[in-house]
Amino acid sequence: MLNPHLRRATRLSTHEREIHLGADLLGIVLHKSTKETVRILLDTGSSNSIILNDFATAVTPTVTSSWMTKTGKMTTNGVTTVKLILPNFNVPKIIKWQFHVDSQNKIFNSRYDVIIGRDLLTALEMVMDYNLKQITLPCTNGHLP
Repeated sequence: MLNPHLRRATRLSTHEREIHLGADLLGIVLHKSTKETVRILLDTGSSNSIILNDFATAVTPTVTSSWMTKTGKMTTNGVTTVKLILPNFNVPKIIKWQFHVDSQNKIFNSRYDVIIGRDLLTALEMVMDYNLKQITLPCTNGHLP
């Protein structure tokens, strides 16, 4: 079972960062010239990454996509490019990625503001080691998408 909260960061080398495995973590979205702390779920069960409407700017309309979740079906009908920082990994780089936009706003008490799905997990080459209960974010020469 995944640890529900992060415990501590561990420094490996200048090219690799590691934290103890957790299903959720905090991140920073660079949003409308401000920095906002967001609750992030690393979700290997989600094919794509999703962000709440509150953190989306310049949403490009798309064909409606349906998503099955634990609490039922949800839909998105737009995408936006997001600049995201994952401070738990001690990687100072900004991750720029296209997210599907959930029309729900923060005020509806959504548990997470951002869901990082397999698309971004794969691009980041993030390794989730369930035996060691660790998540590793390789950072080859400091390059992230």
